[in-house]
Parts: sequence; structure tokens; C-alpha cells
Amino acid sequence: MPRIHIPVALVLLAALCAVGAAVAEPEPDALEVPLPDALVGEVRSATTPLAQAWVYAYEIAHFSLRKVATSEEGVFRFSDLPAGLYKVIAFKSGFAPAIVMLSRATGDATQRLELELTPDESRERSEGGFWELRERIPSDVLRDIQVQGLADARSGALELPDARLKAEMQAMTGVSDGLEYGAASVSGGRLDIDGRIRDLEVELAGHYSELEAQRPAGGHDAVGESRWFTLAVDNRDRSRIGFASFNNRLLTSHGGGSAPVDFESHSVSWSQRYGEASRSDFSAQYVSESNFHRQAAIDPAEIPAASRALRFEGSYTTPLSERATLEAGFRYQERENEYLGGPGTLDLASQESVELFGRGGIRVKPTVVVEYGLYSKLRDGTVSLAPQGGVVVQLSRTWRASTLASHRLEEQRDPAALRIPEFHPVFHEEAGACGPGDKHCYQLLLSRSWNDEQELSVAAVHRQIGDTLRLYFDRDFFSRLESLTMVRGDQLPELKLGLTRRLSPTVLTRLESNLAAGGGGIVQTAEHAGYENRLRYLVTSLDTRFEQSDTGVFLAFHRLRQELDPIGGAAASMTETEVDLERLQLSLTQDLGILRSLAADWAVHLNMELSRGSTPETAARREEELRKRLTGGIAVSF
Repeated sequence: MPRIHIPVALVLLAALCAVGAAVAEPEPDALEVPLPDALVGEVRSATTPLAQAWVYAYEIAHFSLRKVATSEEGVFRFSDLPAGLYKVIAFKSGFAPAIVMLSRATGDATQRLELELTPDESRERSEGGFWELRERIPSDVLRDIQVQGLADARSGALELPDARLKAEMQAMTGVSDGLEYGAASVSGGRLDIDGRIRDLEVELAGHYSELEAQRPAGGHDAVGESRWFTLAVDNRDRSRIGFASFNNRLLTSHGGGSAPVDFESHSVSWSQRYGEASRSDFSAQYVSESNFHRQAAIDPAEIPAASRALRFEGSYTTPLSERATLEAGFRYQERENEYLGGPGTLDLASQESVELFGRGGIRVKPTVVVEYGLYSKLRDGTVSLAPQGGVVVQLSRTWRASTLASHRLEEQRDPAALRIPEFHPVFHEEAGACGPGDKHCYQLLLSRSWNDEQELSVAAVHRQIGDTLRLYFDRDFFSRLESLTMVRGDQLPELKLGLTRRLSPTVLTRLESNLAAGGGGIVQTAEHAGYENRLRYLVTSLDTRFEQSDTGVFLAFHRLRQELDPIGGAAASMTETEVDLERLQLSLTQDLGILRSLAADWAVHLNMELSRGSTPETAARREEELRKRLTGGIAVSF
């Protein structure tokens, strides 16, 4: 059968265009050439000028937006304002926004404008308040006004009413010809609430999704649900407490038997700030899982079939001087694992570990920072030390280079002690340059930043794995098989590229790409068979925002492959392919505020995915079969 290739040319072409645009970025000196004022004005109250007020110029025909702040004298200036019809909006926390219409016949004209703001209380009494004004303000300007008001409340510059909350609700449904479930229906919803209640800033988020698949006779059914909940409360006395709870369950049936997959996690965290730069942090977490990480017959013996873990962590960060900071802390973990033993049996093992760590940085020159750290761990009669160091050099106003190196040393204090192998689940999006499972790690990073919307970074990382890792590439509980296994002894070189670029005044894009290939470690199974591990992956995404039409486009491509070569007299001599997967994802988001003025912000979301290849549970299916997933939903914020 001819091999079906998912069209990755679109991803590569977009990446090349974005990189080419970055090369054409003008030098900073060219950006700083002053332009003549196009619009000059003043923002004032009834009696005095207002400093640090925000002024927005919103062009109605092309939906372009410009924003400046007033000076100490209340003066604002726009240097570049093409011809068109504008809504000019002035805003300052504690005042109601002022809105005027402005017509510009030519971009070369110089115009003057004066805007007067009235306090919120007087406008609420006379005109019905801010809620009447919102229908006259474009949605993107309104969102920025709300964010600015919340930032002023956090800084103490503004006393807000006792309660001010913002909520967003989402609903989603769709169909999926999933990797291991076949045709399935998926649905879910999400609720986000954030804002202020008296002296507390509150962030609340909840998510629920479910999957249901039914296969013909001889196949298998699947029913699953995923729920998570997070809550964070920030007190104005600079303390913060957070809660998080995750509950996931998947039940598959085949021939009358069932194999449930469970994963739950519950955690609490607390942080307290002291003075300007000191802070103490504490967290506690409980995790319980069954059949979540172990996914195939040729899994390393170190991966438990089920586990329960309790973890505590605390740290204190403080400045040592004007040029140096230091963080010191500890971690304690108690874990109980169930490993596969003989046929149909499980071996129970418990382990405890204590970690002590310290890290900090010191500025030796105005443009040079030296970073350092030392991690120590005691468990099962073993002591490990992991010194870490790095240097950050500011090469110019926009260029920066940094290096990082980490090396782990171990000493077996009690030769008779049985060391239970360690296992770490890691999410790719959260994995840093050097992680907890690395034996050695080295990184070189070069970056350039013109501003918040123009950035470029290139990094080279080389890691030698010291423990068994399961690397996940998707946070969706039902996509857990999109993962790779790394074992001790694996060598993994990786290249990383990041590029943020404003392609035009109304188009902002972000490109991220990771390419890695390596292996060489030995996978030992519960049956004492040995395999040499080989793996590689390519993860690329392009996130673009068309501000003129309030449209978001997200494009991503994943290519994962893992092979196991039998060694040491294994019965089979052919290479086992554990994972060979390609996935192309396209997500579209459209803000409906562009169509008409709404009392709330409405948006629609469409997600389309194409995938091909095999995972541990789908090796028997045809690798060339193209699988599809289509979901859609709507979101409203108010």
C-alpha cells in the first residue's frame, strides 16, 4: 500500500516565511528615527491634567489599534496615524472612559484633541455607568481597559469596589477516529473566573470532558471522563494560596474483560512574600495512578503498573546583596509502586527520598551574570550530588548568550542496599533544558529581543538520561499514548527554535520548533529481555493572531518515532517499532465582536486533526490508515 504523507509543507513554508521576515528586521537605530506628530492632545479631569492615562486610537474600517500613555502633564502623542475614521478612547483607573470620533483626511495632517474624564461614581449616577459605554468601545480595547484596571488594583493605585469578577465559559463537542478507541464522540466544557473580592484576587478554573467509543463485535468499547479544578487566592498582604485537583478515568472493555486507566492528583501550595525580593514557598501533593504510564508489553521494568506518591516541598528565596540572590529548599517524597512480576503477579515496593537544593546568581559585571546550583538527594542508601552552573552574557542591547551545565554524581553508601529504579513522567511543554532525570546536561542559548513582540532564540541541548522517563506531548488525558520512553544511558541532542514576529501592524505570529534524535540506552523488561532504545521527534507549532479581524490560527505538526532493537540473545531479531506517529493540527478561533457590537465577548473555536501511524496499543491496525478528529465549540466572556 502506498505510504500516505501528511502535508507538512504548509508548516515548513510558514516557518521559512517567518524566519525570513526576522532576517529582514530593521536595526534598532532605524526603529528609533523620530516621526512628526500626527495627533497631539491632553487628557484631564475637570480641574487637572491626568498623568499615566491610556489613549487608544482605533481605526474603524481596518480594525487597527494604537495605544499610548500620557505624560506627567497629561499630554499624549501619536506619531503615525494614517488617513481614516477613528474612535479615540481615553481611560484611567477610577474614571469612566471618554470616547470621541476623529476623521483624518491624510496621514500627514497634525491634529489636536482634548479629552476630559469624569469619575466613575458621577457617570454611574448620570448615564448608567460603564456598562452603557462598553457597547461603544471595541472589544480588544475593552479587554485592555479591564486588564489595566486589575493591574492598578494589584499595585494598590486604585481602590476597587468590594467585588469585580470576569468570567469565561466554553463548550465543546465533536467526533474522533482516535488512535486506540476507533470512532468516538467527545464533549466537554470549561469555566474560568478571575477578579477581586474585597482584598482578595481570585482565579478559579474548572474543566470537564468525556469520551465514548463503541466498536463492532470483536472490537472494544471505551468510556472515559476527565475533570480538573484549580483555585488560587492572592491576598493584598502579598500571600498566595492555591488548590488543584485532577481526576481522570478511562475504562476499555474487550471480550468481557476490562482494563481501567486511572489518574488522580491533589495539591495545595502557599507562597508568602517578605520585603521587596524575599519569598517563601511550600507545596504538598498526592498522586495516585493505575495503568496510566505503563502502556505496552515492551515497557521498561522501572515503569510501575500502579503507584501512589506523597510529596512535600519548601524553599526560601532572598537577596544576599544588590548583585546576588539565593534560593534554598528541600523536597521529601514517599512513593509506593506496584511492578509487574511473574505472569499475573505484582511486586510491591516502597521508597523514600529527601532532596536538598540551593541555587542563585551573582552579577559580576553589568552585562555578565553567573548562575550556580547544587542538588543533593538521599534515598535507598544512595547519595547523589548534581552541581549546576551557567553564565549569561548581554552581548549588546538586543543580543544575549547563555550557557548551562549540570552533572550528577552518585555514591552507593551501602553496597547491600537494593536501589529501586526511579521513574519520572515529564510533559514536553514544561520540560526545561535540564530535568530531574538527567545524568548530564549541557545547553547553549543565543537570543535577540527587540521588544515584547520581536524575539528570536536558538538553543542547542545535549542530555544523557540517568533515570527512566515517559515524555508526554499532549496534556489531553485521552491522548496519553502520544508519548516516548527514555531510559538511563540514552543520549539525546536537541535543537530548539523560537521566533516571535509582528509581520504587520495587525498580524502577530509565534513559531516554536524542537528537533531531537538519539538513544543508546538499554530497555530491560519485566521478563528480563533487553532492547536498545532509539527515538526521535519533531514538534513544530505556528501561532498567528490577525488582530484586524480578531482571528487566531494555530498550526502544529508532531512526528514521533521510537524503535527497540533486541539484544543479548532475544528471541526475535527484528526491530520492534513502539511508536511511529504523525499528527497535523489546525485550530481556528474567531471573535464574533467583529460582526456586531455585543454586550459580552463571544468567540467560536474549531479544531481539526489528522494523524497516521502506530502506538503500542494500535500496532495491529494499519499504519497507513488516516485518522481524523474534529471538534468545535463556543466561548463567552463577560
